[in-house]
Amino acid sequence: MSSMGNMVKRSSPLRSSRSRTKRFLKELDEELWKPGSTIVPVIISSDQTQLTTFRNKNCYLVYVTIGNIPKEIRRKPTRQGQILLGYLPIIKLSNLTGPLAMRRRMVANIFHACMGYMLKPLEKAGRKGVHMASGDGLVHRTHPIFALHVSDYPEQLLITGCKKGECPTCPIPMDEVGDSAEVYNFHDFAQVLEAFDKLDQGLGPTAFRRACKDAGIKPIQQPYWINLPFVNIFHSIRQVAYISLRQAAACEQGAKGERAHQSARPQNLILPHVSKSTGPPGGK
Repeated sequence: MSSMGNMVKRSSPLRSSRSRTKRFLKELDEELWKPGSTIVPVIISSDQTQLTTFRNKNCYLVYVTIGNIPKEIRRKPTRQGQILLGYLPIIKLSNLTGPLAMRRRMVANIFHACMGYMLKPLEKAGRKGVHMASGDGLVHRTHPIFALHVSDYPEQLLITGCKKGECPTCPIPMDEVGDSAEVYNFHDFAQVLEAFDKLDQGLGPTAFRRACKDAGIKPIQQPYWINLPFVNIFHSIRQVAYISLRQAAACEQGAKGERAHQSARPQNLILPHVSKSTGPPGGK
């Protein structure tokens, strides 16, 4: 590992994949990586935000950063470790007639089409590599690879195509989410890829929907991550919401008592604590 200004260069270990062996070897044959190249993990974060200057319209703000930047720099807004990549529209399509499920599928397809347009350059750059200048002015050959999409739970479902109430990364039953101590594997990404291949094979929408249902995802026509190299979207989603859910479930069952109840509360240093004995601040 060596330092390049504000960017850290790490050598990549030998990579293998069980579920995507054939596809990985095909991508590797397309362009043999040259010695001295480094991986640049691309981290995408998005959140639904209300724009007060645009008639209170809602949109997704999409930010991008890279994993080679040290955390102490990336977390400071003044250091510009993260930059705004774009705005994604939030369209309800309420003017269209038809079932609500159909409009929701159209909204999901629009979201993935917009994300795919913004991340399109990563398809070629991740395989072929690009030259980037580091903070010290030196130019290095890099391979920017999509690594992580940070978002809240509703957006995680939109990204992965899972249904509401399900885990966006593993096939745990819906009624066991937050309560089960059993460890589940990730969703079968190879089965998901085979389901999306049904459209390319011309087997018709019925076979495509059936294959997506068997894979545990919604029938999205073109997910933005489908053509990104070396990507398994179920490995790139964080389960922040489920950590709090497990803690809250343990508190309700009395497993950890009052200490667990306090630790499960979301941290907010601005709101004052109000108890039954003391009442609100000021005695009112």
